[in-house]
Amino acid sequence: MILKCQVVTITRNRKGQPVRAARVVAGDPITLGRSAEASIHLPDPRVHLHHALIRNNDLGKLYLEGQDAAIDVNGELQSRAKLRRGAQILIGPYRIIPEPPTGPDHDFGLAIELVQPFPQDLGDLRARSRTSLSATWLPKRSVAWAAFAMVALLSLALPIAYATSPRFREKAAGSLPASVGRVAWDVAWDPGPLSAGHQTLSLRCDACHQAPFERVPDRACVKCHAATGSHVKEAAVSRGVFLDARCAECHREHKGERALARTDAALCVDCHGEIEARFPKSTLAAVSDFASAHPSFALYMVNARTGETERVAADQASSRVEESGLKFPHATHLNPKGVRTPRGPRVLECAQCHRPDLLGVRFEPVKMVEDCSECHRLEFEPAQSTRQAPHGKPEEILISLREFYARIALGDRAIDVTLVNDLLRRPIADVTRLEHRKALAWAEQKAQAVATNLIEVRVCVQCHQVRRETDRVAPAAGSEGGLHWSIEPVKITAHWLQGAFFDHKSHAQAACDKCHDVRTSVKSADISIPALATCRSCHSGAKAVKGKVRSACEMCHSFHQHSNPLAQSAAVDSAATLPVAGAPGSR
Repeated sequence: MILKCQVVTITRNRKGQPVRAARVVAGDPITLGRSAEASIHLPDPRVHLHHALIRNNDLGKLYLEGQDAAIDVNGELQSRAKLRRGAQILIGPYRIIPEPPTGPDHDFGLAIELVQPFPQDLGDLRARSRTSLSATWLPKRSVAWAAFAMVALLSLALPIAYATSPRFREKAAGSLPASVGRVAWDVAWDPGPLSAGHQTLSLRCDACHQAPFERVPDRACVKCHAATGSHVKEAAVSRGVFLDARCAECHREHKGERALARTDAALCVDCHGEIEARFPKSTLAAVSDFASAHPSFALYMVNARTGETERVAADQASSRVEESGLKFPHATHLNPKGVRTPRGPRVLECAQCHRPDLLGVRFEPVKMVEDCSECHRLEFEPAQSTRQAPHGKPEEILISLREFYARIALGDRAIDVTLVNDLLRRPIADVTRLEHRKALAWAEQKAQAVATNLIEVRVCVQCHQVRRETDRVAPAAGSEGGLHWSIEPVKITAHWLQGAFFDHKSHAQAACDKCHDVRTSVKSADISIPALATCRSCHSGAKAVKGKVRSACEMCHSFHQHSNPLAQSAAVDSAATLPVAGAPGSR
């Protein structure tokens, strides 16, 4: 945001009375120093060229920061201080006092007075000293022409020869060290440091500047950034929007480490502010500022029938539910009195199940074994064994149960059923074929009964949609038939707002239920994505507002539609269709 400051220069008349002269300067940031480029010029040799600057933070607070030197604020040297009304600030011989604004044409004021002028004897010394070329034996014209020739040779002729003549470049490379030879001549007109992402090209000017004295072509950018898509996916529409615009029109290099990409709101608002007028066929809503002119969020939801992700308009999202195939009441698990566990009542919090991923952007999937099995145990014979059935397909559960009970039936230990000689004990002599078949039939019957209890009554049905199918499984040896269940696949939306970027790590200071009010939710179908009004309670638009975070378009939206699959999966995930044996998913 451009800052406007009223600079009041204070001088003293013969009677010592202050005389004030005001003018308004603007900048982002406002710089103070001896340099002629400074917003507030302080022409004294005791002031550094770039002494300090004034900038605005995201909360609308003004700060004074020292650049080439520390600043004296109320008698203490500081590198950064909040700009407070009435504070005594010393920069070299100047005293600076912040003042409140006196009109609508500026945001704040600074009263500047020279309080430590040079002593009179220093002026006399300067008058007696030979400080000009005319006071020496050197002629002005000859020295000027010699200096001009030297500058023209070193800063113009030799760099041009190095850029245009391969033969000269070869000789220069052979006569200079390898670390210097490639940039010895280019440094003469180096306009500034490269951005952080291009630091590796600091010794390869020709990687971008492919022809001397010609602007950087787009093909030089695309050579490295081939995976960076255009702003609009449709190529024809993209050409119509940007016409002959070049990459370098928005990406200005040599402006510092973090100044490569434009971040001003006009970059987006120029088109999207009146998008219906400029592009009548567009289905996008007009948007010019997050705080005052932004449409409601549109959600990307999983279609339960197809498993594909579909965009749901904002006016329809409130009437939709998430058909994930899960049963999960948040209200039960977030009961302030706690939930019943094998170790007694336990109060759960969101962070115990929803753990941030490595980047802190979203969360790791919630998994049955790691997160749910402490309470939802799959034990089937707790009196005899600690073994649990696997969390997977019903067929896998049946196989595990058959193995367990077949071992019991053919082993030396009975549990609760007697079929052979009143006990399921293998006699000393080999069992007969009939006894063997009866033992396996008991094992199959027991496995199916326990599986029915696990799947339909006690465990699986508590979280999943379970349906018993007709007999499609071939009967096991000695069994009268088999059972088969169908468990609804879990389809959970992994990224609800695919048109925007949201970082949970940056919001860690806020309580989860401030944005996701699920403490009263009794169905997993409830959608808990915060509405636009919730975000506006903490975020303002492009203009700074006290107590809120200034939020321009680029904070949540990326300009380019990335075509790189890796970047696309990191920035815009589609729905995650998770198998029953895997994690139940995460929100």
